[in-house]
Amino acid sequence: KKLGKVIPYSTFGIVIIYILELLHLNGAVSIPGILNQLYTMAIEILLLPMLGVMEVNLSTMRNAPLWYLSATLVALPFVMYLMQRCGRIFKYLIAWLAPVLLNIWMVNIYGGALPWMNRVVVIDGSMVKHNIFLYSGAVRGFSSITLGCLVYYLSVALAKKDANRKISYALLFTLIELVLLAFVYFNVCRGVGGYTESITIFALAAMLVFTLSGTTMTSWIHVKWFEWLGRISLPVYCVHWGVYRWVGAYLGMLSYGLKVGLTIVLSIIASVVLIVGVSLLGKKKR
Repeated sequence: KKLGKVIPYSTFGIVIIYILELLHLNGAVSIPGILNQLYTMAIEILLLPMLGVMEVNLSTMRNAPLWYLSATLVALPFVMYLMQRCGRIFKYLIAWLAPVLLNIWMVNIYGGALPWMNRVVVIDGSMVKHNIFLYSGAVRGFSSITLGCLVYYLSVALAKKDANRKISYALLFTLIELVLLAFVYFNVCRGVGGYTESITIFALAAMLVFTLSGTTMTSWIHVKWFEWLGRISLPVYCVHWGVYRWVGAYLGMLSYGLKVGLTIVLSIIASVVLIVGVSLLGKKKR
């Protein structure tokens, strides 16, 4: 159901790129080419690239940032099975160990914790006719979802234990939260690589434990604009790559900074229009 709510936004972000490419073909199209385009577009709209049914790279996956939604679609059923089949083992062992071990493994294999286009061979041998593989993005999806589960478990536990604590604890937790936020921010700004990537990921997860528990003073802040930023963040994520491609195609003479700024503004406008449109269609359907 959650991924279904994403489809209108992700579909728009994918289709506008294919329309742009069609416009730039200037009539130089063929039946096989059109069929191939329709095939890859359908695979992207259904969020299936991480299943290995198409080559996952920037030249074939038009809306590349959506690789993570595809990875979620691949990894989430497996996580759900583990949670229901062996709940206590998942909660007290897998959720703690899997993110750490998989991040270390990714750094050792690829030199960083963030690759998503590489193939990971699962079975390999002379007697195996075809290798069974996943994309590293699917492995990252599993790692990130289990880490998200751990953040949830810890934030709920912290919220329960914080019921009768004094203001001094809120001050302490707020200080820890802000220090972790600053650490993540400066790491990302200077560029991360190798084990620094993993450390930054876990620092962000630790910060979220405090933020989502509601035990810090930042939970007292209620600003309507912040709520809108949260609401438009998902459609902005789904459409920004396509909008940037259009800006680059027709306003390539602009500097990189101006193109990024214009992309942000246009993505926000498109997101607001999409949210309103989806809301109106939902009301009409009901």
